[in-house]
Amino acid sequence: MSTGRTPDNCRPAFRPRHQRPGLRSATCPTSSNRPHHKSRQGFTLVESLVALAVLGVAVGAILTPITIAIDQQRRAAKMTVATMLAEQAIEECLSQPIFSHDEWPVLGPSAGESWRDSYDEQSDYHNVTEMADQFGMVNGPEFFSEFPNLKRTMWLQMLYLPGQDSAHPPDFMMLTVRVFDGDEELVTLRRFIRNEEHEYP
Repeated sequence: MSTGRTPDNCRPAFRPRHQRPGLRSATCPTSSNRPHHKSRQGFTLVESLVALAVLGVAVGAILTPITIAIDQQRRAAKMTVATMLAEQAIEECLSQPIFSHDEWPVLGPSAGESWRDSYDEQSDYHNVTEMADQFGMVNGPEFFSEFPNLKRTMWLQMLYLPGQDSAHPPDFMMLTVRVFDGDEELVTLRRFIRNEEHEYP
């Protein structure tokens, strides 16, 4: 008995709309006609160099003020030590007996006075130069290992007041103490020393 239906195996195969006869074929997007983009697997050499340059600038900007601060702190410590050394020499000189009022002072250490522990009057502190391993109090040298290039000089100068007779010893001397770091002068201190025992005009 016929039902009027066409068996399934006799039906024409289904064609998509773009493949049907008489119809304009539409282009189907496939992997062959899509735009290709290369996948990025890492930085290129140029990008790496740029990144390193930026990193170097950033690190330099951070380290520069730190380095400056460290240098300033070290210089401040060195200036403190230099000032202390100059003041120590002046106070040590002032603690010695004044130069004789009845004879001309002989400036500079006498024979046998090889170091400050043997100085016996203020005039001995003339034309004296000490290196870092000779610093210290009169009981012995003390080495400043942090600043090994420090140097201290002491110089005495006789001074006359206006109208004073230069035929007699002066009333004043001026002590100048300088502290150097190598060739750089760090501190200069001066102190006037008065001979209060002087009885001459």
